[in-house]
Amino acid sequence: MANEEDEEELDYHVTFPPATGAVIEDGSPSKREPAVILLGWVGCSDKNLAKYSAIYQSKGYTTIRYTAPRSKTFTNPNSLRDIAVKLLDLLFDLGLDENPVVFHVFSNGGIFVYRYCMELLTDGEYPHFMQIKLAGSILDSAPSDPRPQTALKAVYHSRHHTPVMTTLLLMLFYTFIFILQFILPRRLFGFSSLNTLMESIEASPSKRPQLFLYSKADNICDYKRIEEVIARRQALGVEVWQVCWEDSEHVAHFIKHKEEYIDTVLQFVQFCQEN
Repeated sequence: MANEEDEEELDYHVTFPPATGAVIEDGSPSKREPAVILLGWVGCSDKNLAKYSAIYQSKGYTTIRYTAPRSKTFTNPNSLRDIAVKLLDLLFDLGLDENPVVFHVFSNGGIFVYRYCMELLTDGEYPHFMQIKLAGSILDSAPSDPRPQTALKAVYHSRHHTPVMTTLLLMLFYTFIFILQFILPRRLFGFSSLNTLMESIEASPSKRPQLFLYSKADNICDYKRIEEVIARRQALGVEVWQVCWEDSEHVAHFIKHKEEYIDTVLQFVQFCQEN
């Protein structure tokens, strides 16, 4: 199911489990099946993201797939906060506000949206969001410090079948925008939203469990930086699971280690549901 009414609407896909006719006598979240929100990486197609949602659909979980537009991610990431508001409101629209919710986030393309979702779930600006039953989060190939070279690699990684010249022009354009929006403000005023992204992830007041999936072979997201984030989350009392592979590339852990990947995420979601 997709919602594409106009440019202001979310282009999302939701899949509900087949109706079983079962009646939930106990309305507590622990008796409800999880709803998994998958936030795709830059340039991720829904076809690719659907391969991950199929993992959860096989267990009868509801899934919501969404990937932020590349233009918003690189040129105006602050606008992704409005998208986060719509995503959380969507849980109420779909009747999922009583289900335990798990985020499955890919790369910084997903992290930019996830960051705002976590803030909205805890800052009280929208009181009804405090009712959402956050159960846990899975971070695949994320987070990483936003830098020009990281943005360049991300654009190149998301090129798919784009002609080489078009890819090069996109890389130059987004690097220019990145410098205007983030690097210059930090040089001129000592502050930009770059300062707040990693801090927001590391110091999030949410204490729900997190699973980090990453690799030493990832040339976009430094595994040592992820381990710094893990250490800080653990110091704050967060239950952290982690799997670090030796050989899988950026957002390719599922491809390289399919069985282990599936077993790990399903065990983690079950743990979140039970706790």
